[in-house]
Amino acid sequence: MQQDNIKVSVLTPIYNHSLIYVRQCLDSLKAQTLQEIEFILIDNGAPDDAKQLIEEYKNLDERFRILHIEKNQGYAYAINLGLEAAKGEYIGLVESDDWIEPEMYEDLYNIADTYDLNLVKSVYYENNKNAQKLCAVYPQHIMNKKISINEVPEFLNTHAAPWSFLYKKDLLDNFRIRLKVKNFSYGNDLGLVIKSYIAAQSIYITDKAYYHYNTFNPNQSMAYQNGNLLIDSTLEEFNDINEWFEANNIDKKLYSFIDKRLFFTLKNIIHLKKVSKKYLKFTAQELKKIKNTNYFSEKELNLLNKIIKNPIDYYNKQHNKITIKDIFTIKRTKDKSHNIFNIFGIKFKFKIKKNNFDKLKHLNEKLYDMQKSNIEAAVIHPSIFSRYKNLYNNSDLVIVGCGPSASFYTPFDNAIHIGVNRAYQLPQLELDYLFVQDLMDEEDMYAADNYLPNKCQKFYALISESREKQVFPKIKRIPLYHVIAANAHQYILKSDIHWRFPFDLTYTPLSDIGGTALTAMQFALFTNPKRIYLVGCDCSIGHFHAEAQNGHGADLSGIKEAWIKLNKYLLNYNYKTEIIVINPVGLKGMFKDVYTQSYVDAHQELLNEDILILNNKNEINEKTVEGEKEYV
Repeated sequence: MQQDNIKVSVLTPIYNHSLIYVRQCLDSLKAQTLQEIEFILIDNGAPDDAKQLIEEYKNLDERFRILHIEKNQGYAYAINLGLEAAKGEYIGLVESDDWIEPEMYEDLYNIADTYDLNLVKSVYYENNKNAQKLCAVYPQHIMNKKISINEVPEFLNTHAAPWSFLYKKDLLDNFRIRLKVKNFSYGNDLGLVIKSYIAAQSIYITDKAYYHYNTFNPNQSMAYQNGNLLIDSTLEEFNDINEWFEANNIDKKLYSFIDKRLFFTLKNIIHLKKVSKKYLKFTAQELKKIKNTNYFSEKELNLLNKIIKNPIDYYNKQHNKITIKDIFTIKRTKDKSHNIFNIFGIKFKFKIKKNNFDKLKHLNEKLYDMQKSNIEAAVIHPSIFSRYKNLYNNSDLVIVGCGPSASFYTPFDNAIHIGVNRAYQLPQLELDYLFVQDLMDEEDMYAADNYLPNKCQKFYALISESREKQVFPKIKRIPLYHVIAANAHQYILKSDIHWRFPFDLTYTPLSDIGGTALTAMQFALFTNPKRIYLVGCDCSIGHFHAEAQNGHGADLSGIKEAWIKLNKYLLNYNYKTEIIVINPVGLKGMFKDVYTQSYVDAHQELLNEDILILNNKNEINEKTVEGEKEYV
């Protein structure tokens, strides 16, 4: 790579993050498809094992460079040092506990080059232990095109997310855009983003996500920061932004939305962190200076006035603490189960009784969770399920559950097979699809991840938060590392207050109306097949696999009610798909029932009934007490 032909310089400070995260980050840099790129790793006084790790990557790939800082000087100092050393036409930032998609910088550079842009931004993922969430999704009419910051000043009040941008280096140099070096590093990235927005004037936002923002790293600084220091650092950052406006002769009145950002930042600190009385009064004085900003709504102004008028009283109310001249206090425990009364230093603890208000609060939380699921599905599902709509018109689909009767099924040659949870363990099967709703044993999850990787498409659920809370710890979300290992589609699963069935999975969540087999049924009906066969959907106790033998088979008889409602739903909406149950147990008599010969041989009592039997060619025969006749 020629040193004068670098398209992008990526800056990554290395200090105290776990080496597990740092290695994951560096692997994602090394995997970048863009070759005319340099990765500047800034050793910001990192420990010896981290120094050895970054030297390892420098030796593996010539695109890596290392800058050494003898003693930690803070994030801002490290980034500024990297900006001075960078040789690229554009600048990218990646934090050492995050990771990125392989094509990130090649795609963003091509957009910047095509449209001659100073600033390009992408949406991104927030990743926690169990799931990932798509963030920074703006209205469609401003996505995938060049827009002016004056059209969307509300951008100045969103999460800075500086690592989701590609910055033209000339823009940063010409406008002297650098991070503010402070004694306490907090909010350093805010000034960088706001200044870049305003200096660039135009920006292009792509709706494709590349960056994975890690929110579950225990070393993240917000976990232990002091509220007083946060306020100091925030005001220092905004003063730096104002000084930059003056130095570049920019009329701040055009961007008074920034004052709104300052208000909400300080308000959130008061809500979340411990702040002294001195700093509460100091905050009120600073907020008084921006009171007349035009961007505040009437509701926001009322809140602003409350804080300015009596910041200490406002703070106490936010932290469930009422004080009367420091003589009598009432404080609620963190779990909100008890009130603690403090009278002249003597404390009394009283349990809070559950009442209708608590029930209503729980209902509101569930309604919020449902609406959240609807929004997530509208964003995520189009790219997943649109390709499957009506895909199997006039075909046969087989949904394979884990009931004991599944062992007696011989696969149809020309059918599409959709497995549920451990159905992949059936030796006679080769599944086309596998649905897993919640976390199985680690060994079983690993086997599912690696099951027929080139044939079987996996679907792993994002169960709703209210559902997880309701049944935790029995049911847990599937961690993201399994989703990645399986190359699985994540689908949104919604807990409904009332039973309902989604019409179109392209933009609606799947309903949590029973077991995973019912989820697979929603998908199967969406593909509009001619027939759907149900195998191993026993609605009884036990499974075909080892779980049943160990006495841990679940009682699934309660799910029968959901199948009954499904049957009524299909009749009401005149679905043309025929439902056939193979070796029925709990679902007997609900749809069309057929049996395999091997199952009948093991259950001789069936010979006294009028039943339909699959012969060796998987054709259906009708067997009665009087004899056999072919069934058409």
